[in-house]
Amino acid sequence: MKKVLFFIFIFFVFYGKIYSQDAEAELRKQNIKENQDTLKWFEKLTFGGGFSLSLGSYTHVSISPIVGYRPVPFVLVGIESRYAYIKDNLNGFSSNYYGGGPFVRLIVYKGIYAQAQAEYVNYDAILYNSTTSQRIWSSAYLIGVGYRQALSEHSYSYISILWDINETATSLYTSPIIRFGFLF
Repeated sequence: MKKVLFFIFIFFVFYGKIYSQDAEAELRKQNIKENQDTLKWFEKLTFGGGFSLSLGSYTHVSISPIVGYRPVPFVLVGIESRYAYIKDNLNGFSSNYYGGGPFVRLIVYKGIYAQAQAEYVNYDAILYNSTTSQRIWSSAYLIGVGYRQALSEHSYSYISILWDINETATSLYTSPIIRFGFLF
């Protein structure tokens, strides 16, 4: 009889601990979900962008700020704008271009993401067999992949390789396009 009481006692002691751990784990999961659900919309915003500088006989200075929103942790939707100044000392040509457009990034595996972006850019296009230029709008539909590396809990650097699936004679870009930047 003492053995039976001992086993019943042991059973209830361990059962209570096991049940308690399950309840604590479930409570932790609920708290995390409630915290995610109650994040304010502005806490899901990200800001950042890229910058490039090339000096010499060909000068290229550009800045591309980004504003993004994370509806869920593995999706980033946003708008990227772009401005650049170009000067070619050999040909005596200088110009600037500007534009931007929406994008979406989907994390597919441990920092690797797929990206789709529409970009509209206004630039000086040199006319065929001419030395004159004309400002035109060009559209680019970019798809590609990238990798992001966390720098802290809420910031990371990224690198993207994109292809213009709408490449035409008036396209500003030639594929592939490599972009690097930071988001905070």
